[in-house]
Amino acid sequence: MILVMSVCWWTRAALGTVQPLQGLRVPVDFYLDGTLKHELQAKEARVLEDGTIEAQDVAFRLFTQEGREDVTIRAAQATVDRVGLRGHSARPVSLMRERLLLTGEGFEWNGTAETIRILRRVRLTFPSEMFRERIGDPREAENQE
Repeated sequence: MILVMSVCWWTRAALGTVQPLQGLRVPVDFYLDGTLKHELQAKEARVLEDGTIEAQDVAFRLFTQEGREDVTIRAAQATVDRVGLRGHSARPVSLMRERLLLTGEGFEWNGTAETIRILRRVRLTFPSEMFRERIGDPREAENQE
């Protein structure tokens, strides 16, 4: 059985074909205490021989050390290098953090430097209720005077 599996793997490697995986969900990095730090989810993905993942319909999640989801990056396509802790895409992307939404084209993630860059056509969206909380209702100010 092991021999058959080895031959199949060697044949696939020699031909350079990598079967796509459906419904991939894989940890990318962990905090020192073992808590999940980054996770990649994809509708479809291919894991290349060097461990790099080419994924479609991506949700890349970044967590706080307490285990709370902090940032979610969504893209139609992305490439993630789990060993080098890097990821990128040239396609449309959205980044959600708390109540803020950043959208644009392309992103670069560097897990070592803990940075995320949206490359082009960046747009920042605030939910309208955020402004109402901050400014308050002007009628309330009139009633207090």
